[in-house]
Parts: sequence; C-alpha cells; structure tokens
Amino acid sequence: MDVILLIDSKIDKEDFKVVVVMADDKIINVLNATERGSKEIIFKEGTNRIKFLGRKAKGKIDIDIKK
Repeated sequence: MDVILLIDSKIDKEDFKVVVVMADDKIINVLNATERGSKEIIFKEGTNRIKFLGRKAKGKIDIDIKK
C-alpha cells in the first residue's frame, strides 16, 4: 500500500527523529532533526509503526498521512 507522509516540524534541538518500523522490522528514517517535506513509503502487509525518538527535544510536529 502506498502512503505519503507529509511532515512539518519545528523542533528546537537536533536530537530528534521520526522512523517507521515496517512489518518485517526494517527501519526507515523519515525525519532527522528539523527537516521538512514529504516522503512516500510503501507499507508491507502487517503491523507497521511510526516512532518518535528524541532526547530533551522540544517543539511541534504535524504529520498528515495520505493514501
């Protein structure tokens, strides 16, 4: 299934990222620090997860998920 993640972030510190953990446990980096933009990801059948990772990061992130 093709899915587009549109991301807009305003993060104050650089120690932050967003990753997708695919059903087969493959990890895809979606966002590092204060990047902006969109990324198209083809999800595999099964349980896929979006994870937010950071240390003492502050700010705001907006994610739109479109099929």
